[in-house]
Amino acid sequence: MNVGEKRKFPEGIEENGCTIGIDIGTQGAKAILYHPASQTIIARSSAKYDLDQQQDTSDNRRAEQHPAKWIQALHDILKELSLTINEKNLIVKSIGTSGQQHGLVALDNKYNVIRPAKLWCDVEASEEADSFSQAATRKMGKQWNIPAGFTAPKALWMKENEPKNWEKVRWIILPHDYVNLCLRSGIGHDFSAPSSLENHSLNVDFVSIFPCTDAGDASGTGIFDPVSRDYVKDLADLIDEKYVAALPKILSPSEVYGNVSPLWKQALNIDSENEHPIIISVGSGDNMMSALGSKCVSEGNAVLSLGTSGTIFGVSSAPVETGTSVAPFCDATGKHLPLVCVMSCTGVLNSVLENWCSSSEKNGAISHEEASTL
Repeated sequence: MNVGEKRKFPEGIEENGCTIGIDIGTQGAKAILYHPASQTIIARSSAKYDLDQQQDTSDNRRAEQHPAKWIQALHDILKELSLTINEKNLIVKSIGTSGQQHGLVALDNKYNVIRPAKLWCDVEASEEADSFSQAATRKMGKQWNIPAGFTAPKALWMKENEPKNWEKVRWIILPHDYVNLCLRSGIGHDFSAPSSLENHSLNVDFVSIFPCTDAGDASGTGIFDPVSRDYVKDLADLIDEKYVAALPKILSPSEVYGNVSPLWKQALNIDSENEHPIIISVGSGDNMMSALGSKCVSEGNAVLSLGTSGTIFGVSSAPVETGTSVAPFCDATGKHLPLVCVMSCTGVLNSVLENWCSSSEKNGAISHEEASTL
């Protein structure tokens, strides 16, 4: 560029425009502030939270988390980003959410959270997964094996073990769907405690707002056909005839869910005067968004991710067969994302490091050098 020459940006990109990316994970929430004009991340924030403590510790298959933890984290991470946004006079154009897959978020007809969310790592529905898989295989005329970590077995577990809660159900959605619903409707903007989610004030146009999801996250429910990219009503009916009506509408990758509520803008001090619309993208599950973030959007590429779980996935133009160890997921671009997962991954390594390996002699730990010789 010559001295004094005004920088030119691609059409549709403004110099002071930015976008926010959110990840609602199992161990915490993260957010980035991305500046498209310079193609850089200009701020990051994060907040930690834990699984809910269980009163009955005799069964370690349960892993639950109240959505209130996500909302509290949402306040923390977005308020931190707002400092940079206001300091640099940036305009937030859009926001996108990635969320842990498979989690069951049960809502009543007033969008109150009925019970803590059962997460992907909750395998309390093992028996229900077996019985559902057998019934689904008979119904579909082909192998249809659904792991206990998927959403459908959790719904069946809830119906059979918590019938009073099941009677209250109007919506069964996924974690990233719930965050999007809150951002659009205003739910949780005045969050102060978990009970505040049960006494939230709704904005005027809330009656026209319904939960939505995308094919990527929906493909982890266990009642999704990757070919038609839609729910299979016959499979949903195996759990309950009301189940399919409780599922969120599936949007295409290019569709937007709506705009961030003015209530959230005021609470976060981001465009508190509501001068600019902030688009909410449809978002997707964490693996689908991980693929986008690592540019795994075409065939021939694969991603290995080592975290609470371990996953490897790649993009395909065609779906894989159901009934195998490869999950027939969709990606966030309209393609397919066959995936293999090990539910317990780095936690094992961390335990080894904490109990065996140490730079000093304590708690009977051995050094890394000693551990490497074992």
